[in-house]
Amino acid sequence: MSMELLLVKLTPEQAEAVSANPEVLNELFDDPDDLPPPLSALDDEADLLELNYLHVSEYLDTEADESAWMRKAVDGAGTKLDVDLGYETAWLIGPAEVREITAGIEQDGWFDPDPHMSGDLQALATFFRTAAEQGRAVAGGIG
Repeated sequence: MSMELLLVKLTPEQAEAVSANPEVLNELFDDPDDLPPPLSALDDEADLLELNYLHVSEYLDTEADESAWMRKAVDGAGTKLDVDLGYETAWLIGPAEVREITAGIEQDGWFDPDPHMSGDLQALATFFRTAAEQGRAVAGGIG
């Protein structure tokens, strides 16, 4: 069984579009080339992230003392959306909360190079840092 953590960085205008029509997230993660504006401006390479949820979750469970902020990034600490991506309800984290989560991830040491750390978690930390720097929201879920 494969469970994927599906994430997308959104501009404020794109976040509004997703809030208004959460079903578009299924389209976004299935076929991002056929999206209506303003979502059509998303860059598949830079704005979308797919990670193995089971691998990430298992690693965080072993590092429970340092994973509270990373857990918010993985499990969605934002507003629940009225759409299911396959396993759970999708969510949307606003730009201010993305910055807060990123600061917590940094404070907990997830940006420090560690050869034993999962590459997925380093990718997730970097994704949130970039979203925070760009003033973006993050939407996601488990599919």
